[in-house]
Amino acid sequence: MHAMRHTLILTALVVLFASQALTAQSYKATALKTLPKGSASQTQVWAINNSGVIAGSCSQPSHLHPCIWSTNGTAQDLGLPNNVGNGISYGINNSGQVAGTISTSSNSFAFNWTQTGGLQTISGLGSAAAINDSGDIAGTAFTGSSVHGYFYNPASGLTDLGSLPGVKGGVFPSGINSAGHVVGYSGASIYLPIAFLWTNSSGISELVPGSGLNYEALAINNSEEVVGTVYNSGDGYWHAFQWSQSTGLQDLGVGEAVGIDDAGNIVGDNGTTAVIWLKGSTTPKTLDSLIGGKTPPVLYTAIALNASGQIVSSGAKTGYLLTPTTKTSLTSSPNPSNIGQAVTFTATVTSIISKPPNGEQVKFSSGTVVLGSAPLSNGVATFTTSSLIKGTNSITATYAGDPNFVGSKSAVLKQVVQ
Repeated sequence: MHAMRHTLILTALVVLFASQALTAQSYKATALKTLPKGSASQTQVWAINNSGVIAGSCSQPSHLHPCIWSTNGTAQDLGLPNNVGNGISYGINNSGQVAGTISTSSNSFAFNWTQTGGLQTISGLGSAAAINDSGDIAGTAFTGSSVHGYFYNPASGLTDLGSLPGVKGGVFPSGINSAGHVVGYSGASIYLPIAFLWTNSSGISELVPGSGLNYEALAINNSEEVVGTVYNSGDGYWHAFQWSQSTGLQDLGVGEAVGIDDAGNIVGDNGTTAVIWLKGSTTPKTLDSLIGGKTPPVLYTAIALNASGQIVSSGAKTGYLLTPTTKTSLTSSPNPSNIGQAVTFTATVTSIISKPPNGEQVKFSSGTVVLGSAPLSNGVATFTTSSLIKGTNSITATYAGDPNFVGSKSAVLKQVVQ
């Protein structure tokens, strides 16, 4: 469903150019588990929601099953009707609702899945590419002899996206945002695509009208920023791009941009390995270098990221969940202090992209003695005590972490009490 078909990825090159670990690890990688009795021990990933639940597919004997994974990497099989065909979960929203496609030898149909209702087919829709928090789905279906793009709303049903003027071929949606705006590409050939943006009020239009570009729009965020891949005739490579109404199309270099969060952080690949473009930067960082360790996993492309900065990425046969690590720093005031005087300790918890949620606790300790705890607010927790003993107190702050963030402990702060 994405433009990975444009990118020539050679395993040897990925291994050759894999970056050495940085001294500061920014991500922890978790390999996604297969279903029991998986035939090829293979998983594919396509989407992630803000709870860190992942949508994709798992191999089983003779079948590909639509799956979701919890944050610990455990797979749940969404099933196949009558155990026939192959299925992939392409999208998941923040309510845990999943959209995807099941294909048989004679047919293809879109499905909608919930934990309570199970897997339900969507009448008239042949495939589903993406879903938003309202349950709206972007997908395709054959109409006559051509492929049409559709917007599906659970209450009003299917709306044909129409066609781009003068463009022959099908219409293939890739992404949808909370406003129900759909992006994708149109064209008779995957090598000559034209990116489009569709809204219910304005209909379908080329992303950059009259540009003469061959490009695909792959994702759209709630700030109306679009990412994708564009053919660069100057060097003969496909390049990642970011587009907004105010900035126009910005070239991000060789590769493809596949996912974007609401803050403007982007993930994809640079033609050989998975990368991230942090908000405002046109220079990507390779994800293997941010994972650290002597043998980080070989990651081909990053597919999507959520509001916490968690990323789903594809390896050779396995999908990976990358969870941001945190860094906790600690300061105090005053230091030195007098016996019985109130001392305020300030712990700051940061990650590569975002901050842990407000209200999560940071524990403050003197050696092995827990002094107390305080809640985070915008990444900062403060704790005040007047019970420190005379002498040099070794103070630490510990953030335990949660499913979206790896915990961390500060360096020892020497608090001198006179």
